[in-house]
Amino acid sequence: RLTRVALVHLRLLSGEESLSRIAFVTVPDHMILIVLQSGSHPAPFWGGIVMQAGEIITVGPGSRAYMRTDGACRWTTILVPVRDLARYGREMVAETFTIPDHIRQWQPPRAAERVLRHLYGASIRTVEAGHPELIGREAAHGLDQQIIDALVECLSAGSIATEMPTVRRYQVIMARFEALLEKPDHDNASLT
Repeated sequence: RLTRVALVHLRLLSGEESLSRIAFVTVPDHMILIVLQSGSHPAPFWGGIVMQAGEIITVGPGSRAYMRTDGACRWTTILVPVRDLARYGREMVAETFTIPDHIRQWQPPRAAERVLRHLYGASIRTVEAGHPELIGREAAHGLDQQIIDALVECLSAGSIATEMPTVRRYQVIMARFEALLEKPDHDNASLT
């Protein structure tokens, strides 16, 4: 089951799956992907990173990552335009606010992470309950602003690890594997 909420600038996606799978995700160059915890449901692995309670993961603009599940799971993501997140971040925090350029794991302040999950959850539940009309243009704009504010607060604390060489190596391997699969002549292709 997939639930999608299109606000003014943000795209909220919630997926519920019953089987294991591996997906290869490419984030558009002008967007950043935010991955949230989904309550008590098992979280997928993103680029080899296992999310712990209270953490979020960011996948930077133009980045490619794989998502793996080990069975039934629920995943929750937000697509944010880089331009908007950068502008609000610099206005709210300072000129030092930067957009993550690859996969990063974050341990945001507990209150900010709770606010972000609450706003996200309320939006998804409204649509899943069959009442998308409750999120009118003004409400969508307000939700956009509140979610971006919470995101900036979450990302201002700094990431848990600024560079993960093993994760980067896995990303390169998976990108090469995907390119191999996309080649029309699989019989003569080799992965070196």
